[in-house]
Amino acid sequence: MAIVITDIGKQKALEYLVGKDSSTESLIIKLFSSSTTPTTSDTLTSYTEVSGGGYTSRALDPTQWSISAGVATYPQLTWTFTSSVGTVYGYYLVSSTNNYLMAAEKFTNAPYTISNNGDTISLTININLL
Repeated sequence: MAIVITDIGKQKALEYLVGKDSSTESLIIKLFSSSTTPTTSDTLTSYTEVSGGGYTSRALDPTQWSISAGVATYPQLTWTFTSSVGTVYGYYLVSSTNNYLMAAEKFTNAPYTISNNGDTISLTININLL
């Protein structure tokens, strides 16, 4: 499934683009365990963040994004779990300061079942505004 930019994510992107809001924020990536199919009207309460098993959300370093031909790409991220966390359906992005839900993506072959020490999830983020 393709990443879905939420309504607030679109609003904030436009505000940054035209200079209405110059306080850009970095993003935090979180994995979700709810069977949510992302929509543009989602809010943070639409998602249940994974917990336990050595999982932590991650701040995305703004300098690591590459942008080419209308697509922003973040290098591959990998989570290695230390114990079971159950099912993982995808990830969502929140703004680091105001905690806005900016985007979410359900994995194409979701869910992944994390049941053992050493199980991993790897992903590369691609955001296309075209």
